[in-house]
Amino acid sequence: MNILLHSVNVTRSALDFNRHVNNLEYLKWMQEAAIKHSTHFGWPPKRYLEIGYSWVVGSHYIEYLRPAFEDDRLGIVTWVSEIKSRMMKRHYWCINKETKKILSKGETMWIFVRGTDGKPCRIIDELKSDYMLETNEDEVREFLQQIR
Repeated sequence: MNILLHSVNVTRSALDFNRHVNNLEYLKWMQEAAIKHSTHFGWPPKRYLEIGYSWVVGSHYIEYLRPAFEDDRLGIVTWVSEIKSRMMKRHYWCINKETKKILSKGETMWIFVRGTDGKPCRIIDELKSDYMLETNEDEVREFLQQIR
C-alpha cells in the first residue's frame, strides 16, 4: 500500500487557547504517521538502529486549511512521492473522517543519516526497493473516499 491512514481522536489536551487543535499536534501526528508508514514497509525504528542509520528532518511545511476541535475523528494520510540519493519527500493530509474535508496539507523532507555521526549519507538500496512511491494525488483523493 502506497498510502497509509493514521487515525486520531482529538482530546482536550490537543487544544490550544482558541479551543482548536494546536499546530504542534499536527506535527506530532505527522511524525507518528511517518513511523507507522515506514513500519508498514518493513522499516520500524528498531531496524534502522540495528543497521546504523536513521532519518532527520530537513524541513517541514504545513498549510492549515480548516480547524479541528475536541472529539473530532481525524485521519492523517501519508505517502512518499520521491526518493533521491539522500532524501525522501513525504506528504501528509489531515482529514476530518466525518466530513472528508482536508484540514491541513503537509510535507517533510527527510534526510537519511548515519547513526554513528548523524551525517547525511546515501539511502541504502534495500530501503529504496522496499518503498512504493505515490505521485498521483488523484489516487490519494480516491483513498480518502474509502475512509470511514
